[in-house]
Amino acid sequence: MVLAAYWLQSCMRKHKACSDFQRKGPLPSRIIDISDPQNPILTEGSGSNEPYITLSYKWGETRRYTTTTQNLMRHTTLGIPLDELPQTFKDAIFVASSLGFRWIWIDALCICQDFPGEQLREMNRMDTTFQISTLTIFATAGDDADTGLMSIRDPRWVKPCKLTIKTTLEGKTAEGPVYITIDRGEMTNAPLYNRGWVLQEQVLAHRGLMFESRALHWRCFCDSASEAFPSRTSHKDPMPDRTPWQRDNHYDAWYEMVTTYNTRALTYETDVLSALAGLAKAMVTTHGCTYYAGLWKEDLQTGLCWYVTGSNYSNCDVRVASKESLPSWTWIS
Repeated sequence: MVLAAYWLQSCMRKHKACSDFQRKGPLPSRIIDISDPQNPILTEGSGSNEPYITLSYKWGETRRYTTTTQNLMRHTTLGIPLDELPQTFKDAIFVASSLGFRWIWIDALCICQDFPGEQLREMNRMDTTFQISTLTIFATAGDDADTGLMSIRDPRWVKPCKLTIKTTLEGKTAEGPVYITIDRGEMTNAPLYNRGWVLQEQVLAHRGLMFESRALHWRCFCDSASEAFPSRTSHKDPMPDRTPWQRDNHYDAWYEMVTTYNTRALTYETDVLSALAGLAKAMVTTHGCTYYAGLWKEDLQTGLCWYVTGSNYSNCDVRVASKESLPSWTWIS
């Protein structure tokens, strides 16, 4: 965690843009106190503006351990039993504690999963939760919460070999490091990046610590780095533009995000609007535009020109959209 701590401290000390982009605000409604990382306790947000970490991960098919109305009292008094948590949660608590944080937010533990009213309320605050967070941990390589953050990796991906070459300048030799090229396809197609909810987490989180299968990566508003290139990386950031609504043509940026969003999966079809709501709120806050179910009133003519790619229309059956509450003219339907 020494390298991760270096990246974080460097960003917080030197990157004014990252600090400016971080939204200021209080702790979430519920947050996990990891003052004692061996006995994490779920607490009510105190209203104070304290730094905390968020976790972005893939739930997977099984949801082995969550906070419910049955165990809420236990979590807030006795603590959350660490040995019963999925490995990704354990690792995230360890990382957050190692980086000096007292608080960590994990949706499965901080939101009562059998209380629909609370789920809806916190879902609508998801954008704020990630924007205020000091750092987001991305468990990019895991297919589920049991995978964990730490993996056994081939050191050749992060440690260079030395190459000696003979130059034409007076027959002198030169030495330099050589790295195995990281496959960008593996980075962008990691299991986490196939999840619909994660798009807004990627875009709204101004600092990200990515636990890839082959190396640890850092991304912030100003810089990017990896274990192989600790100061900076030679590879393009695989995460979407973090401030698309601040671009000159924010509507074009929105359509690009929507295109990415439509390649990702949602566990529940009914989440199609909710998983994008945080990004829409950011657009409204910045530009004062009017949101219409995935499109914008001020750019409606362009927005209505959406089309489906990769389909054989001659073999498509015409049917009523399954999302009955959505208008048929939006791409979301």
